Amino acid sequence: MMRFKPANGFTLIELVIVITIAGIVAVLAATMIGNQMTAFVDLSRRAVLVDQAETAVRQISRDVRHALPNSLRVTGGVGADQYLEFIPIKDAGRYRLLAGDGAVNDDDKVLDFSTQDTDFQVLGRLPVIGADDRLVIYNIGQVDAFDNPVNGANVYADPADNPASSAVPVLGSHVISGAGNALSYTGTDSNVMTLNTGHQFAFQSPQKRFYLVDQAMSYICDVSQETIWRYQDYDFEAAQANDLSNPPLSGASVKSQLVENVTECDFTYEPGNAQRSGLLTITLTVADDGERVRLVHQIHVDNAP
Repeated sequence: MMRFKPANGFTLIELVIVITIAGIVAVLAATMIGNQMTAFVDLSRRAVLVDQAETAVRQISRDVRHALPNSLRVTGGVGADQYLEFIPIKDAGRYRLLAGDGAVNDDDKVLDFSTQDTDFQVLGRLPVIGADDRLVIYNIGQVDAFDNPVNGANVYADPADNPASSAVPVLGSHVISGAGNALSYTGTDSNVMTLNTGHQFAFQSPQKRFYLVDQAMSYICDVSQETIWRYQDYDFEAAQANDLSNPPLSGASVKSQLVENVTECDFTYEPGNAQRSGLLTITLTVADDGERVRLVHQIHVDNAP
C-alpha cells in the first residue's frame, strides 16, 4: 500500500502573518531612519545658517575695526531698515611736531597747526599714498544738538565750510584736508609729506598720528529683500547716505551681497567717551525652510583719534 508524504510549505495563514510582521518591521525601520535623516537635514540647515550669520558679523567686525576713529554712524534709510556707515583707514603714520637739532635731514619740517602748512616730516614708516588720499588728524567727530557734523571738528563736514567761531576749532581749520589736495613725498630722504595746497589742521594729536583715507563704506540692512548689502568706495557727505538708488550710494564702485535669508537685522551704536570705547551691537536673524538662527554680536570700536 502506497503512502503519500505531505508537501512542505507555508499555509496561507502563516504567509499572511509573515507579511504582516515584515510590514510592521519595515514601518518601524523607515520611521527610525526617516527621523534620523530629518534631524540630520535640519541640523545641516541650521549649521549653514549659523555659518552665514557668523561670517557676516565677522566681516563687518573686521571692517569696523579699520574705521577712522569717530567716523561710525547709524541711521534709518529709504527702502531698508538701517544703514551703518564709516570711513575705512587706508594707512597711517606719525608727523613731526617739534624741530630737531639739525642732525637728521629735514628734521625742521614740523607740522604747524597755527597756519595753513604745506609740508611736514613723517616719522617712522612711510605710508603708501593713493591718488585720491586725504589726510585726517585727530577727528573728534563733534556733532551739534541735531546730530549734524560740526564744521572744522568732524571729518564729515565739508572743509570748504569754515567754522562759525574762531575759538575752537580755529577759523578755516579742519580735521581733514580738502578733496583734490594732492599729497606727495619730497625732501632729502623723500620722507616729507607735501600738500599741494596749504591746509590748517584743527587739533593736534596726542600721539602725533595722522591717517590716510579716501572714500566711505556702508552696510545696509534690507529686511524687505532679506539681505545685508556691502557698499564701498563712494564719496562721503555731511548727511549720512541712506538711499541705494541715489548718490552717493548709487555711485559706489563696489556693491556686494553679504548675507541672504535675513528676517531681522539691527545696528546699534553707542559712541565712546574718555572712559571707554564705542560699542557697536549687531543683531542678526537668518531663517530658511522653518529653521531660524538669531545672533547678537558686539564690537568695541576705537574712538581715540
